[in-house]
Amino acid sequence: MTDLQARLGALQARGRLPGVVAGVLEQGELAWTGAAGAGGLAAQYRIGSITKTMTAVAVLQLRDEGLLDLDDPIGRFVPETGYAEQSLRRLLSHTSGMQSEPVGPWWERSPGVDLATLNAANDGSAAVASAGEYYHYSNLGFALLGAAVARLRGAGWWDVVRHRLLVPLGMTRT
Repeated sequence: MTDLQARLGALQARGRLPGVVAGVLEQGELAWTGAAGAGGLAAQYRIGSITKTMTAVAVLQLRDEGLLDLDDPIGRFVPETGYAEQSLRRLLSHTSGMQSEPVGPWWERSPGVDLATLNAANDGSAAVASAGEYYHYSNLGFALLGAAVARLRGAGWWDVVRHRLLVPLGMTRT
C-alpha cells in the first residue's frame, strides 16, 4: 500500500492542498488509511458543505419512516418560508430555482442566523429560475431542509445528525 501513500502525497502536492486523508475498504472492512500534509491522520477539517450529505441522509431516514414524502412541499414543515411551494425533492437535488446563498452575510464568514431571521430575509423573491428549469446549487435550500429535519425530530439539527448518523457510525470526533 506504499504506492497508495505516494499517490496520496502527489495528489496533495499537485492540488496544493493543506492535507488529504484517505481510507480503503475491502469487503466492508477498513484495510488501509493514509494521510499527506498538515495534521496527518489526526487532522480535523472544517466540515463545510458535507453537512448537505448529512442533511440528505436525515431527510431520507424520515422518508423511510413514512414521516414525509420527497414530493411534499417544504411549506408542510416550514410554512413561514417564502419558498413554501418547493418540494423536498427539488431542494435535495438543487433544482428548486432558489438562489445559492441566503440574503445577508455569507454563512462561511458569519455565525449565521436563526430560522425566523433567515425566513424574514428570504421571502421567495430572489429565485434565479423556475423550479426544475436547471441545476443551481443552493445553501438556502439545505437550510430549509435542516429546519424540516429539526422540526420533525423535535431536536436541533446538530443533535439529530450526531445521534442518528455520527455516533452510530463511530464518528465521535466529527
